[in-house]
Amino acid sequence: MLNLRPRRAFTLIELLVVIAMIAVLIGLLLPAVQKVREAAARLKCQNNLKQIGIALHNYHDANERFPQGGYNAGSIRRYGRLLFDWSTHILPQLEQEALFRQLNLNVGANLVHPANNAAIKTHINTYICPSTPALPRLSTCCWDLPGPDDASAVSYSAVATNRTTRATGEEGPADTTTGTGIIFDLSRVRISDVSDGTSNTVMVAESYFDYDRTTKAQLAAIFGDLYCPNANCTLSKWWGNSNHVTLGFGINRRAGLPSAGVDSGHPGGANLLLVDGSVRFARSEISQPTLSALGTRAGGEVLGSDW
Repeated sequence: MLNLRPRRAFTLIELLVVIAMIAVLIGLLLPAVQKVREAAARLKCQNNLKQIGIALHNYHDANERFPQGGYNAGSIRRYGRLLFDWSTHILPQLEQEALFRQLNLNVGANLVHPANNAAIKTHINTYICPSTPALPRLSTCCWDLPGPDDASAVSYSAVATNRTTRATGEEGPADTTTGTGIIFDLSRVRISDVSDGTSNTVMVAESYFDYDRTTKAQLAAIFGDLYCPNANCTLSKWWGNSNHVTLGFGINRRAGLPSAGVDSGHPGGANLLLVDGSVRFARSEISQPTLSALGTRAGGEVLGSDW
């Protein structure tokens, strides 16, 4: 016998309860999903640094020293190939031989020479950390190249020093000309020079500066639409030149681009590549004495227990 009684429908209250339960479940799951994504991004970031470490050691094997930092002071137009940085010189070791051959390293003022304008905009995946917040592919670069999209952005920079100021009369806030680290202006450091130990010395760290609205506003005020229109340009290190940072300002302290400290898109810290090729995640809470000690190749410091 058929049951002809009408089925009872959901009441509005029951529907609202179901929707509320779904919202609670989503709220519980979302942080877990975000943690999984960040863990994957951090792993990819660490793998990028390991590849950079292998490339740096292969360069050392071929040249009996690590690549130099690009010279970026004084009459820079005279120095030809010296202007290009370490992250340019290891391109062949990163399977970027074709890009390296596109560059003319021997012309004066080669960073802004028309022969290199297209090449320096080439995006290199190994140089980008997926955790870097919304970093566009192109960044502002050079005074002689007006416009906000001059060169390919990067997420990794050589640790040139642990200092926060240069010596009297030198340009810039960080003493990269006579750096305490491995790669700095015109450096010629060998592994045998690292008396502090290759597992106790940082060679490359994460860098991120696009949050620095103060510098963007200054660029806009000075150059207007020519260089940073409406203070809406992208700030980043780039692989051609000036790709150095200092350990003197802590980690993720957001000291700004002129200070060039270690900043990342990871919550709670940043990845560091050591001279021995290993990669470690350093917490933002690491003490400054310990961090500064990691920025010297021959300082003789004793690392703190927070490392």
